[in-house]
Amino acid sequence: MSTRLNAVGLSGNKSKYDTVKAIIEIDLPVVASGAVQNTGVFLTIGQILSAWVYIKTPETTGTTKTVSVGIAGGAGTELISAGDVSGAGVVGSSSIPLTTNLADEITYTLGSADFAELDATLVLEVNQQTKL
Repeated sequence: MSTRLNAVGLSGNKSKYDTVKAIIEIDLPVVASGAVQNTGVFLTIGQILSAWVYIKTPETTGTTKTVSVGIAGGAGTELISAGDVSGAGVVGSSSIPLTTNLADEITYTLGSADFAELDATLVLEVNQQTKL
């Protein structure tokens, strides 16, 4: 059976380099740590086109009210560097697009270990290769 994903794809042909565009949403749990946290979300070969944190409930308790987002094994700030989460809304990135490799894991870091209120979701817009 042919579908748009395996027969046509975004390039309009059966290119072995075809990609699929997706939105990935990752909740950012509050943890008692200012160290890098693994999300358990692994990407395939492709590019992250945009990244932002949607802040439903801002952080008011934490000493440093920021969130950084990166790739495991990297600096931890490849996507968002110290985005301010002290107000509701959206905080985004300036380091896009970012090329990803097979098994790159998304990470996040809270600005301080005393976060209490933050309710936020990381949103990634990605183009990922459909055939490896």
